[in-house]
Amino acid sequence: MSVEFKLAANSELDNLNKVCRKIFPNFTIRNHNGHENYVIYVDKEFVGFLNLYEGKMFQKYFILPEKRGNGLGKKVLVAAIDFFINVRKVDLNKIYFLVKNNNKIAYDLFAKNNFKVVKNIGNLHKFKRIID
Repeated sequence: MSVEFKLAANSELDNLNKVCRKIFPNFTIRNHNGHENYVIYVDKEFVGFLNLYEGKMFQKYFILPEKRGNGLGKKVLVAAIDFFINVRKVDLNKIYFLVKNNNKIAYDLFAKNNFKVVKNIGNLHKFKRIID
């Protein structure tokens, strides 16, 4: 299985927003101040999206609903950590994810993959990776 993260071009944002709004109705993907928007491909097929803000905070991460349920979220998460540490040179100690309190799928994904809640911010959990 080949996982790729490609920086979204401005020309891709309209189509990406159509897909994203089905999952995050009030979120608009934009290429601006501190946001890096990545399209996720597995074996050259579009499967999701990831937004990195200021080089450390993952604001949005999703796998298309029709691609879920076969462990793809975990595989992509592991590949994302590798990509951002080894290719983008992001400090793992600074990476964190924000997850809505009611998002059990994301909560379970991070909790099962060595992330823990380090802070609650309103209706969000802030997850950080636990390094062995």
